[in-house]
Amino acid sequence: MAHFDIKGVVINIALIILFLLNILEPPEKNNGIFAAGTFGFFWDIFSEKFIGFHILILVVFAFLIKTILVRYVRIKIFAPR
Repeated sequence: MAHFDIKGVVINIALIILFLLNILEPPEKNNGIFAAGTFGFFWDIFSEKFIGFHILILVVFAFLIKTILVRYVRIKIFAPR
């Protein structure tokens, strides 16, 4: 979960992986929310903020992505046959 600096722009690989995991998995699965909690836990361990800050932020981020996908986006791949 290292931050990479490319010409002054910092890229957070954990956020990219979390975003892709939540978008690409079927809406009824909760692996993305579990991954968000795990990423947040490890991010909290190595940060200066209090424990739980990043966990809360990432879990809410994953939950919002799941909610938006379930309510407003229909993908034929995940549609019941």
